[in-house]
Amino acid sequence: MTLKLNLQPTASCRHLVHHVGAWARGQAAQSKHARVAIQNKRFTLVNNKKGEELFDLNNGPGETKNVINEYPEVVAQLRAIYDKWWTKVQPKLVNEDAYKQPVE
Repeated sequence: MTLKLNLQPTASCRHLVHHVGAWARGQAAQSKHARVAIQNKRFTLVNNKKGEELFDLNNGPGETKNVINEYPEVVAQLRAIYDKWWTKVQPKLVNEDAYKQPVE
């Protein structure tokens, strides 16, 4: 699922969230940072099997060099934007009663 957080601002202010919304029943809160990414025009902040990584798309469009220690302010900003997105969108993603085991 891909959703844009800010639909009205200029292109330089937009953020794109990538979230794989797959979690076990009742585990939405624990899955908040699992397999997600948020990006702006220059940076992508990723949570994956390696942990949290930040990539500078201007200097490495192939996303091979983790620069998380070089830009702590960018990490903090992207985390805050992601948290705001999660708070707004997550309740709409969960429908744990959508599938129920058949009663025999």
